[in-house]
Amino acid sequence: LVATHNEARGRPRNATVPQTLTRREVQCLRWAAAGKTDGEIAIILDLSVSTVRFHLRNAAERLGAKGRAQSIQRLPHRFHQRLSDGRWLHSGGRAHKQRVIQGAAQTG
Repeated sequence: LVATHNEARGRPRNATVPQTLTRREVQCLRWAAAGKTDGEIAIILDLSVSTVRFHLRNAAERLGAKGRAQSIQRLPHRFHQRLSDGRWLHSGGRAHKQRVIQGAAQTG
């Protein structure tokens, strides 16, 4: 039954239990779900753009997804955190990162 459910959702037959995502993969996916570009995510998390792409690719592979949108869709619900006003929750970060986030939110 589980294998049939996975196949219906487009997952391979042997993907009955999703692999665990790393903290960075979850962070990158959450910001991607909030509509941030790879460059914006890199600034927010103080990483290079190529490192952000690396984490997003690894997350997609672990989730059995074929791209960014499908990875976000398959992100386990426990990692989704929206505030009541629709903004995404950001845990921690330095003041300049907060300004980048706020500036990006105003333009996007």
